[in-house]
Amino acid sequence: MKNKDHDKINKEFVKGRYSNAEKFFIRILISIRCIYSIFRYNQAYIFDANMIISNKKLDKRYLKLLTINNNYWATETTIKEANNLIFNKKFKLINGHKIKKLSFAKLREYYPNTCPLYYNYISAMHNPAIVFDENFGLELITKSFIKKRNLTKNEEKLINKITSQLDRKSGGKDKIITVLRNANISNLRKKRKALKNNDANYLNDKKSLALSLLYCLQRKINVTFVTSDSDFLTLIFDIFSLVLQQANFSTQVLPMLNDNIKNDLLKNKSHTFFLNLIDFLKLKENLTIDAFSDNYKKDFITFEIKYWCIETQKYISLYFRFDETMRQIFLNAHGNLLCPCVKNCDNGNWISYIWWPPSSINDKNTLKVLIRAKDIVEKDTIVRDNIHSLHCKYVKEEISGNINFLSHFF
Repeated sequence: MKNKDHDKINKEFVKGRYSNAEKFFIRILISIRCIYSIFRYNQAYIFDANMIISNKKLDKRYLKLLTINNNYWATETTIKEANNLIFNKKFKLINGHKIKKLSFAKLREYYPNTCPLYYNYISAMHNPAIVFDENFGLELITKSFIKKRNLTKNEEKLINKITSQLDRKSGGKDKIITVLRNANISNLRKKRKALKNNDANYLNDKKSLALSLLYCLQRKINVTFVTSDSDFLTLIFDIFSLVLQQANFSTQVLPMLNDNIKNDLLKNKSHTFFLNLIDFLKLKENLTIDAFSDNYKKDFITFEIKYWCIETQKYISLYFRFDETMRQIFLNAHGNLLCPCVKNCDNGNWISYIWWPPSSINDKNTLKVLIRAKDIVEKDTIVRDNIHSLHCKYVKEEISGNINFLSHFF
């Protein structure tokens, strides 16, 4: 993904091979680059509903919120949710600033590839299947809630066992890690409850975060997403995990496609690969280091999650910096989705992947991957939202309330 020098810098920094003085110098350089990014790229602030309305006495969240401009936004989902609560007189408006509306329809009209990216990001937060992820077992069981099937006794025991194991994991003295772990457990519980109760607002947070991240990447501007909901702290990592795994599959599989395999795929035949699990996990580690390390990034845009912690009355910020290489990875992450208005004939987006985890001692180091070709679309088509809605099955499924297509378990 990056050249060998970048990989070496990242790994040596992580493993502590640099002296304290060298690390300090690197951090100074990163700070300078961050300041450069602030002046070079525009800045937008996107507010969650809990930063627009409230049913409680105001705290210090606005007094401690420092912004460099008044370029304030909220997603269409957030504004609709806020207006409904105000109309029902359960909440009142607490943010008096002019807030512009960010909509999926408008962004997609400017950038057609927004459609598969948007739904792929949502799927990452909904029901992802990540190789050797600590949430894998719980996400697998979550599929039962999606299918409206009652859990077996063994599944209920497994939920309690895995959740208990996650509860026991500690961030140690690192308060941020502790907050992230607690947010992960809370999000998984809320997800199962919402699916079980068929909550109509279940996708709201996921849609808002997916759209906010895409606004940052498509427009190439710095974005700060402001919220007092800790779920967003873990949802953003779900997006990263899925997108990097999909990039991992493409990196390993695409070089193995010879002309014969490509011809078979184009004839609607499938092909199976058996990947070395150790190599797959090593590449995953390298991709992750590249994604989260800022040591080599000279020019980047920043997506920030700014979380207001009610307990401490302080903001906690997570920064995700995208150089052009990482930005392109995220803007080419169609996953297994296909929109008839979006070009998919390059960057491996014409291929869909299905994988199986190791199932026995005999294949414990093997990852089975089945690939198929999607219908190939050779160019982007810019159409109005009403036309797109007629042809895109994902919009139709979302409107009908069917979200099965967002699950990565089959």
